[in-house]
Amino acid sequence: QPADSVLTYVAKDSGGNLGVFDGASKMIREEGVKSLFNGLGSRCVWAGCIIAGQFLLYDVFRAAF
Repeated sequence: QPADSVLTYVAKDSGGNLGVFDGASKMIREEGVKSLFNGLGSRCVWAGCIIAGQFLLYDVFRAAF
């Protein structure tokens, strides 16, 4: 998740002119370490739904074949 936050920050705030490490250090300096985990809850829900869907498809195809 921190990598996603940094990439979003770099793309949004610098127009892509910052590198990942420069963007991460600027993000931490301006917004604090906690900013690396913005959106973590929604990302966990998203991942849980994707994984649940994969298990569902696995069970459906296993039963069908």
